Amino acid sequence: MIALSPSSLPLTTDCNNKTFDVSAVATDTAGDPCKGILISFTFTGSNAETDVTGSFTPASDTTDPTGLATSTLTISTTSCESKCLPSGANCTGFMKATSGSVESDSRFIEDQINP
Repeated sequence: MIALSPSSLPLTTDCNNKTFDVSAVATDTAGDPCKGILISFTFTGSNAETDVTGSFTPASDTTDPTGLATSTLTISTTSCESKCLPSGANCTGFMKATSGSVESDSRFIEDQINP
């Protein structure tokens, strides 16, 4: 199992320097942490008209002894400005963490710029 945090990523105020620390915890079926598992962080959006883009640094991370892998998501300023800032715009986006065929639930990138 892979648990991804935070539960949602709110875009607020403007599109400058929108970064979010994200983490994933990998556990086995007994709930014990999985050490040494490569976790990849990706976008899962499906709507090119409204989904923001960005990058994860690093794009993948190996879990530590507690099963934790971390990354920083940076939302593209250009993408945010074109999809979130126009009056009446409602941008969207989703991300997830995966390792092989195991994946987390998707996390929502929430537009709070134009509520």
